[in-house]
Amino acid sequence: MKTNNIQTIRKAMALLFAIAFFHASAGAQGTNKQLDINDGCITITDQGYKQGDDIDITPYTGAYTIIQTDADNSTSDSIQILSSPAGGTDITLEGVNIKIEEERLSPISLSAGTTVNLTLGNKENKLISDAPGVRVRPGATLTVKGNGKLNIKGLSNGGACIGGDRDETCGKVTVESGTLLLQSNGYGAGIGVGNGANAKNAGEITINGGYVEVKGYDIGGAAGIGGGGNGSNNGGYGGTITINGGTVIAEGSGEGAGIGGGNAGDGGIITITGGKVVATGGEFYSSAGSGIGFGGRGGSTATITITGGVVTATGKGSMKGINGTATITGDPVIFANSIDQTNKNAWEGIIVEGNTGQVYGDQTLTSNFKIGKDTTLTIPAGTTLTLNTGVYLTNIGTLKNDGTLTNAGTIRTAGTISERDKLTGTIIDLVLLENNMVEAIDDQTYTGSVIEPAITLNSYTEITDYTFAYSDNTNAGTGKVTVTPSELGALYGDPVEVTFNINPAGLTVTPKSGQVLYRGEPVLYDYTGAIGGDTPSLTGALALTDGGSGTWTIEMGTLASDDNNYTPVLNLAGVTFTYIDQDPASVDVTLTPDGNDGWHKSEITFKADNFEAALTGSSDLKSTPAYGESFVWDTDGSYTLTYNLRRTTTQVVYGKTANVKLDKTAPILTAQVNNLAYTLTFSDATSGVKTLKVDGDVIPLVPGATTYSSTGSSGTHTAVVTDVAGNQTSIPLVLRAYVPPVTTYYTVTLPSVKGVTLSKRPGDYTVEEGYNFTFTLTLDAGYDLSVPKVTTSRGETLEADANGRYRISNVEEDITVSITGIVLNEDPTANAEIEGDIWVRAAGSTLYIYTPKEERVSVYTLTGYLLKQQRVTGSAEIGMPAGLYMVRVADKVYKVVIR
Repeated sequence: MKTNNIQTIRKAMALLFAIAFFHASAGAQGTNKQLDINDGCITITDQGYKQGDDIDITPYTGAYTIIQTDADNSTSDSIQILSSPAGGTDITLEGVNIKIEEERLSPISLSAGTTVNLTLGNKENKLISDAPGVRVRPGATLTVKGNGKLNIKGLSNGGACIGGDRDETCGKVTVESGTLLLQSNGYGAGIGVGNGANAKNAGEITINGGYVEVKGYDIGGAAGIGGGGNGSNNGGYGGTITINGGTVIAEGSGEGAGIGGGNAGDGGIITITGGKVVATGGEFYSSAGSGIGFGGRGGSTATITITGGVVTATGKGSMKGINGTATITGDPVIFANSIDQTNKNAWEGIIVEGNTGQVYGDQTLTSNFKIGKDTTLTIPAGTTLTLNTGVYLTNIGTLKNDGTLTNAGTIRTAGTISERDKLTGTIIDLVLLENNMVEAIDDQTYTGSVIEPAITLNSYTEITDYTFAYSDNTNAGTGKVTVTPSELGALYGDPVEVTFNINPAGLTVTPKSGQVLYRGEPVLYDYTGAIGGDTPSLTGALALTDGGSGTWTIEMGTLASDDNNYTPVLNLAGVTFTYIDQDPASVDVTLTPDGNDGWHKSEITFKADNFEAALTGSSDLKSTPAYGESFVWDTDGSYTLTYNLRRTTTQVVYGKTANVKLDKTAPILTAQVNNLAYTLTFSDATSGVKTLKVDGDVIPLVPGATTYSSTGSSGTHTAVVTDVAGNQTSIPLVLRAYVPPVTTYYTVTLPSVKGVTLSKRPGDYTVEEGYNFTFTLTLDAGYDLSVPKVTTSRGETLEADANGRYRISNVEEDITVSITGIVLNEDPTANAEIEGDIWVRAAGSTLYIYTPKEERVSVYTLTGYLLKQQRVTGSAEIGMPAGLYMVRVADKVYKVVIR
């Protein structure tokens, strides 16, 4: 039974694990994962991917679409494929823009053994790198397809645009469709091998369709497609190159071939079965590699097989267009400046070497063909050339028909055709296009947009006979039209160029009305009539002319359109202005002191009409100009200020200085009076004291004096001090003749009380008005338990201070003192128990009290000074210093001793 339970549990766990694995696997497989390269570098394996700062791989085995949200700005993040599942990794590029200047790092990199199916999406993709744009290591496979575009630019010597890095050959590259625009760095191929790679097995390149264009450099030595360049004559092999279709335009760099070997390597194995191929060798040293095959300085030959397509091969200088062991069979059409003659006896097709062409074997033209000027094409005896229906054969040179020409298409001719009378089918005689055929074009006026006037050819009304293209047809000047015979029309010859005039548009220039102009300042203006969103570029300036008698007028002056698209026309209707015949640099503010002797006594405003003002770095008080209609200076003292005046119209700044003196503070004036004598003290910390007056009379002052003493008559006078700036301070000066004072005395009466001894004998005492009267009292033996109460006839109760003194303050009337509360002691014991339940005891330094109900407890010294007072209910303990004390509880008084 136990075993069965374990088996059941195991089965359940296995089922749960399988379900979890299924969900995890389903999530990882997916159909298309979108990743944004702006989120960081992307690494893809056969198990999944990681991006940016990810450490672990996210499981995934489906297709990828890589986008870039900020494609207007390049990123330096890269895409690496480290491993791929069976069938390869499917990646779609949709508008990525990657630029990596770090040496030897590629925007896209395929590791050895990986297979990548790369689809070009609808948005253009850009790769710029010092290393390969797409690195295809040996052993890796790349297939390119889609309808989009891939732009790759190499920055420096090193890697191919697509293929191997420096000293590295290429894996397998296949182009099925799409547009590839490749700018070689000169040392690495457009597609193929990197600089210096010397392995014979240099990779495999197949082009089945699409559009591939490779631009080379003047130096470097790499082939357009195939081998790389090198600096030590030890590399540049072309590998295996097959072109089955599409359009391929390949230009070598330096001494490299267009298609084939670099400057020191053979061309490899080259096979062309179809498509349009244009191969051009490099131009360095005039001994550059051929358009196809041989690469530059002495590399061994290529193995070349051409069985179809239209091939144009040009080797520069003395190089052959097709240089290598060439097998040409089938029905190709070949144009080459020269071709290796090794297998010439077996050639088939239509082959033109330089200016001489021949039909080899019976051939059927399935696409249009042109015999150029000074070129001869021969149909040998016993050979047949057939033009298919719809095919045009254009002859501007010589067609030598020694064999048979079957014309089911159309022959267009302006040259020589032997045995023409024996030909059947459609034959059109072409007319040479000349300048006088194009009718003159009327003058046009600048519109801000392209101008495309109608083109008419005399006697030729069919637009199919010619095409035309406009240039220089936007701005004013001479527009151009290039008329070119149509490939299938009735005209032939070189394109002709005709011109037409584009006249400037009118631009109304109106000076700003109401402006104020100083000498030498420009006249400000507005303009109207600009075309569309144009901002006309005008140079020069309007001019002011003196008409005499103070009359000034505005004229066109030197104002003109610097791009000639406009002709300015001056409009003065309703324009008014003011001219001030003064240099604006001489304009300054006018500061009129509102004080005296060059001093201001209120804040100073700096302002000049038609200018803005700003205080600059004066006296470390301000440093950053803040322009406004004016600025204010309000700091007391004498300063040299620096400031700017900025012209409101031209914004020209003029630096200025000004010496300013400001005193907003009134002088100080005080007086000391003694009867009819007085002393005046005066000062002014800024502009200084100028005058001192008393009752309007000027007081002569000794230089530097700060006081003045004198006497005057009884009464109220006025003293006034004035500083240099004009600020005044006025004070009243009250003088009185001396009158001896009258002294008043009052009587304080002390009582005689039994049981009390006073510090002053009982009786009357005379006290001067306003003075104090003090005394002390001592309780006699037998009365020392009394609590004296001292009052006066003024209704006040006197309390003894800490020294036992009683004080009557500010005596201003006769006063009688009363002393009550003096009674004979009833209980001579030191510590007595309070009657009933109330008791008071002393033990050590503590006073113990008990009351059955709340009572006020007051503790006095023997001199009657109240030391403590509090309310007590029940028991209370009061710490006391050593001494004799009187304790009042309710109506009883107790004497205690604190040890």
